[in-house]
Amino acid sequence: MIAKKIINMICFHVKNLWSTSFFRQTSVILPLSFFLLSVMGSRWTLKDDLLFNASISGLWGTTTTATGLIAFQRFQGVLQYLALSTLPSWSVFLSLMISAALIGLVAVPISVFCTYILSLLSYQRFPDVTPNQVIGLLLAVLACVASAVLLSTLFVYSRHASSFEPLILVPVWMLCGIVVPTDTFPPLLKEIAFIHPLTSAVRVARFNSIVPKELIFIFLCCFLSFIYILIGAFGLKNAINHARIKGDLSLS
Repeated sequence: MIAKKIINMICFHVKNLWSTSFFRQTSVILPLSFFLLSVMGSRWTLKDDLLFNASISGLWGTTTTATGLIAFQRFQGVLQYLALSTLPSWSVFLSLMISAALIGLVAVPISVFCTYILSLLSYQRFPDVTPNQVIGLLLAVLACVASAVLLSTLFVYSRHASSFEPLILVPVWMLCGIVVPTDTFPPLLKEIAFIHPLTSAVRVARFNSIVPKELIFIFLCCFLSFIYILIGAFGLKNAINHARIKGDLSLS
């Protein structure tokens, strides 16, 4: 019963976010910009991982909007009603945070369309989509959902949290492996990069076939995502309870 309600709330929030121009533009422009910059950097060559990288860029781009999602609900004047819902607070806010990541899935059809158009115009072969890339994309969705929960907790008190989004967006883009392969990183930087579960998801997509080493990164991605969700859920619960006591859930 509660699972059905969470799914319904996720669908509602996704529809609500898509009706807002800021979130709609973010989910469309980010993967499109990343795609164009990537093909320009490769001199209009369609690389095998272009479609996957552009999809991940859009998915992570909308995930960072979770930093300002609590502030957005406060701006709309509905935050106090969400906090006082008859449903468990974790289910109400978890569905809200999940929706921030899921609106980024529109990057997948956008990337497919752009790749298809460029392949027609340049007479190049459409890149093959491997099973590992599909697995990597599913893991990336999990990693982004977990990250959205954690990010929303860190910025629940900030009324200007959206200003922090670029500071989170670009470093993860650079470290997760979609811009520069993680194999080229210095040892210390590589260890820092794999603290985030998205890096493991991208690494899984880089394998040509399913090998035992790939299972390690699948486990690492799932484990880190689980830890992120636990920390985020615990922190969000405490933050909302503290905000209730202070009466800091409204615009005033």
